[in-house]
Amino acid sequence: MPSQYLILRSVTLLLLAAVMTMIAGISSAQRREDRGRDASLPQDTIVIDSIGDLPTNTRFKLPGSSGSPLDVHNSVGPEFTLTKATTITEIGAYVESCTGMVRGQYLEPCEPVPSISVDIHPQLNGKPDLATVIASYNLSNDNDRTLMSYESVKIELTLEPGTYYAIFNNTYKYGMLMCGASDPHEYMCKSVTMAYVRKDPDEVVRSRQYLAVRILKN
Repeated sequence: MPSQYLILRSVTLLLLAAVMTMIAGISSAQRREDRGRDASLPQDTIVIDSIGDLPTNTRFKLPGSSGSPLDVHNSVGPEFTLTKATTITEIGAYVESCTGMVRGQYLEPCEPVPSISVDIHPQLNGKPDLATVIASYNLSNDNDRTLMSYESVKIELTLEPGTYYAIFNNTYKYGMLMCGASDPHEYMCKSVTMAYVRKDPDEVVRSRQYLAVRILKN
């Protein structure tokens, strides 16, 4: 019996070691995949991308992030030009709908955390035609106001050649479209041509700014 017990125990330990090795290998591969995700998008899938090589599963902590106000009074989004009929497949940005913090305390509760929306407008006289909304979508939502996350929507929207704007909107009083962050590491996005919309009454300013946005095509 002792001999059989020792043999059984040895076999059990070997099996356990093999399983742990397999799990470790899977975890390591997953970490490599996560680190590399979105790091190098095919150029022919990019309409506009100011996020760069940052994997979009990266999350940044608030208040260690900075950017443009995105709230009930202010909307913002990138300008993009298509030279031929194109099917847009993804629109996203680093956004948070519920910021509004002073000295570590939130100014107002935010339950539930609202989603950011994005409207597609054509260009008119060098600015977005706010009276014309080609399409409107709600972005994904991490439901965590302590983090700045990449929120996006997968779509199939075919647009004819021309210049358009993807304007992000927020229904809450305090929100942000991120340009840079410091926690868990330093990050700064690239610059793109944007349109800022100040509501009531509508006032539009077009300029080149640093805001973390992405639009992809098939």
